[in-house]
Amino acid sequence: MDKRDLSAIQNQLDSLFTKYNTTKEKLAETTAELEVMRAQNASNMRKLTMSRQQIERLSAERCALQKENDKLKQYSGKMETKLALAAQQSGLANAIEKQSSLEKQLTARNVRIGELENVIESLKKELRITANALAMKEEEWGLRLNESGKASKSCADQLRTSLLRTIAALKHETDAFQLQLAEEERRTKVFQKDLLSAQAEVEALTARCADAQLAYDQLYIDYEQLMDRLGNENREKDKVEELQRTIKTQNKELKGFMALFGGKGAKDAAVEMSVLTAKLDEVERIANSAELSKTELSMRCTTLQTKLVELEKAGVEAKEEAIGLRGRVAQLTAELTTYKQINRELQGKLDRYAGYADANAALLQKLQEYEVEISKLTKQKADLQRALINSARGQHT
Repeated sequence: MDKRDLSAIQNQLDSLFTKYNTTKEKLAETTAELEVMRAQNASNMRKLTMSRQQIERLSAERCALQKENDKLKQYSGKMETKLALAAQQSGLANAIEKQSSLEKQLTARNVRIGELENVIESLKKELRITANALAMKEEEWGLRLNESGKASKSCADQLRTSLLRTIAALKHETDAFQLQLAEEERRTKVFQKDLLSAQAEVEALTARCADAQLAYDQLYIDYEQLMDRLGNENREKDKVEELQRTIKTQNKELKGFMALFGGKGAKDAAVEMSVLTAKLDEVERIANSAELSKTELSMRCTTLQTKLVELEKAGVEAKEEAIGLRGRVAQLTAELTTYKQINRELQGKLDRYAGYADANAALLQKLQEYEVEISKLTKQKADLQRALINSARGQHT
C-alpha cells in the first residue's frame, strides 16, 4: 500500500468517525427526546389513571342513582297504593258518617211527621165526632146545615194531604241529592289526591331528568377529553415509531462500522451498539405500553359510548313518562273542574229544595193554624147549637 491508499483510508476513517460522532450526537438528542417522551408518557398515564378512576366513580354513581331510582319507583308505587287505600277509606268513612247523619235527620223528620200525623188524625177524629154529633142533633131537631162546612172540611183535608205528599216527595229528592252530593265530594277528594300525587311524581321525574342530563353532559365532556387523549397518544406513537426507525438506521450503520474496523473502535462501537440496542428495547417497550394504553382507552371509550347511549335512552324514556304524567295531570284537573261544577249544581238544587221544604213547612203551619181555627169555629157552632136547643126547650116548656 502506498501513501495515496493510506491517505484514502485515512480520509474514509475520518469520514466514518465524523458520521460516528454525528450518530452519537443524534443518539444523544434521541435519548433526550426519549426522556421527554417518557416524562410525557408518565404524565399521560397519570392523567389516564385519573380519567379511569373518574369514569369508574361516575359509573358507580350512575349505578347508585339507578338503584336509588328503582327504590324511589318502588316506594312511589307503594305510596300510591297506600294513598289510594287511604283515600278510599277516608271517602268511605265520610260516606258512612254522612249516611249516619242523614239517617238521624230522617229519623227525626219521621218522628216529627208521625207527631203531625197523630195531631191531624186526632183533629180529624174530633172533627168527625163533632160532625156526627151535629148531624145527630140536626136530625133530632130537624135542623140542616148548609154544605159549606163539609166543603170547607174536604178542601182542608185535600190541601193537607197534598202538602204532606209534596213534603214527602221533596224530602225524598233532598235525601237523594244529598247522597249524590256526598258521593261527588268523595270522588272529588280522590281526584284531588291523585292530582297531587301525579304532580309530585312529575316534579320528581323532572328533577331526575335534570340530574340525568347533568350526568350525561359530564360523561360527554369526559368522552371528548378521552378522544383528545387518544389523538395525543396516536401522535406520540408516531413519534416513537419515527424514533425506532432512526435508531434502527443508526444500528445498521454501526454494524457496518464494526464490519469494517476492529480493535478499540470496534469495541467502542459494540458498546455504543449495545447501549443503543438497550435504548431501542426501551423505546419498543414504551411503544408497546402506549399501544396497550391506547387499546385500553379504546375499550373505555366504547364502554363510555354505550353508557352514553343508554343514558340518552333513559332520558328520552323519562321525558316521555313526564309528558304522559303531565297529560294525566291535565285530565285529572279537567275531571276535577267538571266534578266541582256538578257539586255546585247539586248544591244549588239542594238549596232550592230546602227552600221548597221551608215554604211547605210554613204552609203546613198555616194549615195547622187553619185547623185550630176550624176547631174553634166548630166549638162555637156547637155552643150556638146547644144555646138554640136550650132556647127551644125553654120555649116548649
